[in-house]
Amino acid sequence: MISKKESAYQKTYWIGILKMAGDFEQGMNRVKALSGATGKQFEKLETQAKDLGATTQFSAGQVADAMGFLAQSGFTAQEIFEAMPATVFSDIWMK
Repeated sequence: MISKKESAYQKTYWIGILKMAGDFEQGMNRVKALSGATGKQFEKLETQAKDLGATTQFSAGQVADAMGFLAQSGFTAQEIFEAMPATVFSDIWMK
């Protein structure tokens, strides 16, 4: 049987997971709106954000936020896709 304390930890864990997923989706929606990415372009960006989030110190949500800043600066979807690996890894090396 799960104690109340364990149940509270599990609840907090799942709330955190759902919040991260929501933050990622919100970030990617912002990228889509600002960059005008459609269909395959958007799928590429979304996949890239997840991949960089899984293989770097940054979360997918943080990568989506960085993509949003590039889109806000006028980058196209293709330019964002090409710039992200260098953007993420340059930040890692600068620390």
